[in-house]
Amino acid sequence: VCGAQHLIYITGLSVHPEKALLRGKELEEAKDGKYSPYLGTLLKQKAEEGVRVNMLVWDDPSTAYMGRGMVKGVTGYND
Repeated sequence: VCGAQHLIYITGLSVHPEKALLRGKELEEAKDGKYSPYLGTLLKQKAEEGVRVNMLVWDDPSTAYMGRGMVKGVTGYND
């Protein structure tokens, strides 16, 4: 993602902008680097550089909060 020059395309059931893309020592070191280790901030940085950022995020309508916590949908994911 950091090396993208023209296009970033992200797809998924759950895309969390606050998600760190690194862990442990690498995460701590990246916090002082050119690019953020957090997905949302990194995508914003790349967009500000002129990289086109596209996202296709969908929700599995067969999953719903039914008053008892998260339930599995037909895809098998816990939404």
